[in-house]
Amino acid sequence: MFLAAVALFTVASAARGLAATVQQLVTFRVVQGIGGGLTAPVGMAMLYRTFPPSDRVRLSRIINIPIALAPAIGPVLGGFLVQRASWRWIFWINLLRLWAGADECSRDSDR
Repeated sequence: MFLAAVALFTVASAARGLAATVQQLVTFRVVQGIGGGLTAPVGMAMLYRTFPPSDRVRLSRIINIPIALAPAIGPVLGGFLVQRASWRWIFWINLLRLWAGADECSRDSDR
């Protein structure tokens, strides 16, 4: 479920970067919101299912820090990308994040 949510978010982000009309941009935003909205609760459910109660507080902090910082960093990064590159990059950057995460997961599975 988590990977499906991340995939939905990422595909919708790519579609938003390619959108030709405002209607497409809004439609793909709805789809992106569904995928993004599922990642935090599903991730937390995975955490609580996988780890014992003694480890959950520390791990919750690790997960919640990016969730708390994203609303502060996102607009700044978005403004930088719009000024330096193109408005489309505020959506395509999610593809880079997915690639980095997939790369990290593949390295982790090699250990």
